[in-house]
Amino acid sequence: MNHTMNQETSDVLVSTVSGIQRFRRKTARVCATCAMGAWVVLGAVPFLIMLIELI
Repeated sequence: MNHTMNQETSDVLVSTVSGIQRFRRKTARVCATCAMGAWVVLGAVPFLIMLIELI
């Protein structure tokens, strides 16, 4: 009986940990995507300013 209870508890903990890991991975991917977008914007701003100044 006690072994069965421990198995159920460990199953719940494993599913919770994997859910947390999934959330952390998803959050890291969103942050990385935003960081890449920021680099693109930083690269495009001087180019756009030069175009505006020429017009």
